Order: sequence, then C-alpha cells, then structure tokens
Amino acid sequence: MSVQKKNLSMDNQIQIHDNFLDPEDLTKIKDLMVSEEGNFQWYFSPSKVTDGDGIPQFCHVFYENCTINSDRFDFIEPLVKKINPVAIVRIKSNITMKTSSILTSPLHCDILPEIYESRDNVTLDNQRTGVFYLNTNNGYTFFDGGERVSSVENRLVVFPSSKRHAGTTNTDTDFRCVINLNWF
Repeated sequence: MSVQKKNLSMDNQIQIHDNFLDPEDLTKIKDLMVSEEGNFQWYFSPSKVTDGDGIPQFCHVFYENCTINSDRFDFIEPLVKKINPVAIVRIKSNITMKTSSILTSPLHCDILPEIYESRDNVTLDNQRTGVFYLNTNNGYTFFDGGERVSSVENRLVVFPSSKRHAGTTNTDTDFRCVINLNWF
C-alpha cells in the first residue's frame, strides 16, 4: 500500500503519512497492544505531561537510554524499520481513556532541548518526533502555531522535536492509543 504524504504547515515542518504500515504489520501491533488477547503491559501514569495536568494515561516504554526496554519491541520493528532512524532516542506508547469532553495536555517537546545542549553542543536540529495513531477517534495532536492533526488509524505525523505539541483525550471511542517516537 502506498504512503500518502501531505504537508500540513506552510513551512513544511509537519508531515502526515497516511496508511503508513502494511495492514498485516498494523494488525500485529494492534492485536498486541489493544486487544484482550494481547496481554500487553500498560503502566499507569497519573499525568500526561506535567504533574497535576489532570490527564491520567497508561504508558509502555519500548526504548529509552540507548536500550530496548520491552520484551515486545519486536512487534514494533516494522514501524521502526519504515522510519529508518540513524539513532533512536525513545519510543513510548500512550493510551488515554475516553473522557466526557476533550482534554488537551500542556504544549511540550518530548525531549527537552537543554538535555542535548549540555552535551558537546548537540542540538535538536536533526531530531524528529513522530506520533503513530493506532485507532481513529476525535482526539488529535495540536501544535504551537495552531496546526491540528486528527487521530486516524495507521497515520504517522512527523515533525522536528523542537516543535511544541500537545495530545488530547477523545470522546467517541473507549480510548486513544498512540506510539510516540523520537529519533535522529
């Protein structure tokens, strides 16, 4: 299946890739992460971005600190291979439950620039962030500047890691599930 690309912003910083994975690879990931048979380990976090932001979620870290952190990493390898990173910084999945109204997290960058700027003058210039949507719902990713990307199953949105963004909850399905990727 071909990847449909479209640029969302005037400066082409935000790229949307629809139908990103082959249906078989998408099904394997969904069967693992969001089906009763998947027996996937989710870990509760009382906040989404900052302490007290009022948006609890469940998380699973696949990769962090130069280490595979999950015995289920092999399930997301088709996603990683298709992105083709030079180096992975972090891969984390988030699932938020349905809320009565859409809640938006605070604007943020996943990897704080000051972490890299303190290391041999490394910056976020070449680092990318991607949000891969596992289900379609009325939640979205909102960007500093006003751009909004809808949660559509099998969609990947890619943008510079220095671009502030926010995730939301949803009101029309039981949950909103994404895989968040940071890489060079």
